[in-house]
Amino acid sequence: MRDMNRTENGFDALAAGHADHRESLTSVPWDEVLEAVRRGPQLSAVDAGALAQQRFADRALSLAKTSAAGSSLGTLPPGADSAPTWAGQRSVMDIVRGSGLVITGLPETRSPTVMLGRIFFELGLIFTGHRGAHPELGIASASAVDHDGVSDLAAGPDARISSRARFEAECVTWLIAGRIGLRIAANGSLKGYLKYGELMPCVSKERVLSAVDMIEDLFAGTQKLSEMVREDCPSLFSVSPQLF
Repeated sequence: MRDMNRTENGFDALAAGHADHRESLTSVPWDEVLEAVRRGPQLSAVDAGALAQQRFADRALSLAKTSAAGSSLGTLPPGADSAPTWAGQRSVMDIVRGSGLVITGLPETRSPTVMLGRIFFELGLIFTGHRGAHPELGIASASAVDHDGVSDLAAGPDARISSRARFEAECVTWLIAGRIGLRIAANGSLKGYLKYGELMPCVSKERVLSAVDMIEDLFAGTQKLSEMVREDCPSLFSVSPQLF
């Protein structure tokens, strides 16, 4: 899987000698890019995004064959068909806290899947720069102002989030969930775009794909993250999930 066969020659290398990769990615419908990234967990998100480009298709498929070490596109990490656990959610939060990140305002729920979805959404906001800069993690601050006049910077869980920031975080959440086999449906404006053909806000596609890679790398890769959320450490006594 990707963490054991990480490709260092990402989208930039595939685009070398051709048009700027940002222009190339812009020319591809975003839903096609999202589908390619979700179906290619053995690749980095940036590399998988390259599969959506027709002009680089042959080279990207060759890259996929070597980096997947025999796995075919669309193959989820081993064990990804099982449900996540509260023990796995706690492990995820341990790494988040250990990285110096703070996530507050988590929902009250008895579903580890729902909780993980919210965690990945908040990480999406952080790693796309909408919670400010984190130089120690290589995260630059998003400083643009959305078309509705709302700053892309969301100071806290109760702060109003711009449509651009929300859409990017929704994309990050949906992509990571699909790559590790979590049953999390597209929500909000992303659902409107994918299901009903609604217009999407002006977002940074490269920022979304980079955020997916950075978040997965925080947990040592796609396969390790998939295994982590499914950890099974039975407790000798019952503990309310709201405590985690």
